[in-house]
Amino acid sequence: MPGRTQPKPTGSLATPTDAYKTAYDLRKKKDIEGLKKVMTKDILDFLKMMGEDDKKSLDDMLREMVALVGRQWTLKRSVTTGRSALRKAQ
Repeated sequence: MPGRTQPKPTGSLATPTDAYKTAYDLRKKKDIEGLKKVMTKDILDFLKMMGEDDKKSLDDMLREMVALVGRQWTLKRSVTTGRSALRKAQ
């Protein structure tokens, strides 16, 4: 709609703790667009790079990330293949 602005993500980015809490709340709400607004360009570029091997878009990677809220997962990089993967923490 003309004249309609995008809502700004709620929360604060003033301190690292505030930024983490804001991003976590956006993950819980599964707010992909809000996450894109609070994540740094470096993080977004990293997620894009990780998705390239599996032909996944940035949005696909963020959707996977929000699906993991509340679960204990860790990012591991395979020494033999160099590919990254999310694995359930033990």
